[in-house]
Amino acid sequence: FKKVQAMGFFLDDKQQAQVSMNLLDYEVTSIRTVFDAVAKLAGEKGVKVAESELIGLAPAAALDAATARHIQLPKFDAKEQIVESRLAALG
Repeated sequence: FKKVQAMGFFLDDKQQAQVSMNLLDYEVTSIRTVFDAVAKLAGEKGVKVAESELIGLAPAAALDAATARHIQLPKFDAKEQIVESRLAALG
């Protein structure tokens, strides 16, 4: 994918594979696009995505509640994880 940096590795302690990625331009390649591709490839190998995790912040245009549900992001908190919300909270 364009504007995506990603790598996969195996977590021995969880006995799970993890795909870690940085989306450099969500308007070129969306979070949903990458998630769907990973989920499809995993499914072809008989594996289901367990969940997603967001480290850091995302722009509101890149991640809303519906997208968070779609990508199986269980701990989504817009007040804490959306850039604009965090900036607004600072005054």
